Amino acid sequence: MRPLPIAVVACALAGAGLLLADARIGADAGAARSAALAPWGVVALAGAVATLATRRWGRVVVGVALVGAGIAAVAGALSWDSSPWRWLAAAAGVLLAATGAFVAVRGPSWTSMAARYDAPQRRDDPWAALDRGEDPTA
Repeated sequence: MRPLPIAVVACALAGAGLLLADARIGADAGAARSAALAPWGVVALAGAVATLATRRWGRVVVGVALVGAGIAAVAGALSWDSSPWRWLAAAAGVLLAATGAFVAVRGPSWTSMAARYDAPQRRDDPWAALDRGEDPTA
């Protein structure tokens, strides 16, 4: 399997794990308290999309952001000692940080979205035709 789909799937799995763990920790602790892991889960899911949509240096930035989010998620998960779901959250945070490092290091060499999605380029500038003395209305 290619590295780009692996990174995208890993980000999505980490995001799903963080969102699930946050919901379960919140249910165990009561509605008034939250583990605050959901934002990092959303960042992981956004990182999956951003990894697909960016190119070279953009992927480095995305990867570094994912490493930071993964570290923050692990720290948040380990601060909850009363729930067994914290281990899922910690594992998801480690997966997110590792995926972020992978994207930051290897991502710039991966292919980007196809050029067919880019805006079409005009071959002949009408202003340049006027400068050459051509009548664009003829």
